[in-house]
Amino acid sequence: MELTHLEYLEEILNSKDACDHLTGYQKMVIDALTELLSYCPYERLCELAQADREGRCVVLEDITVSDLQQMLSILDSTCYGDGTETYTTGYRNGHRNGRIEILRHVLGIHEGTSEDTEAALRREQE
Repeated sequence: MELTHLEYLEEILNSKDACDHLTGYQKMVIDALTELLSYCPYERLCELAQADREGRCVVLEDITVSDLQQMLSILDSTCYGDGTETYTTGYRNGHRNGRIEILRHVLGIHEGTSEDTEAALRREQE
C-alpha cells in the first residue's frame, strides 16, 4: 500500500538521518504541512484551495445542521405576502426566499417549483 502525503512527512520527521540535514525553517514547514494534512487528505485540500480561488468556498460560523434546520423551519413558517410574486417579479420577499433556498440547498432538501407541481397535476388529469 502506498503511503499518504501525511505518512511521508511523518516518516521524514521520525527519521533521525533526515532530520539532521534539515534546517529549523525546513522542520517548521514540514510541521505546518503535517498539521494541514492531519485535517484532511491532500487531494481535498487542493479541491478546497481551488474552490477558494474560484470564489466558491464559504466558511460558515460555528453552526450545526440542527441550527440550520431550525432557521429553515422559522423562515418557512413566517409568511410575508405572496410568495409566488417573488418568483415572477423577483421583488417581494426575495431576500427571505433566497435565504430559504440557500438553507434548503445546504441541508439537501430539494423541492420542485410550483411550475413542476402544476405540470405534474396536468399530466395526471390527462
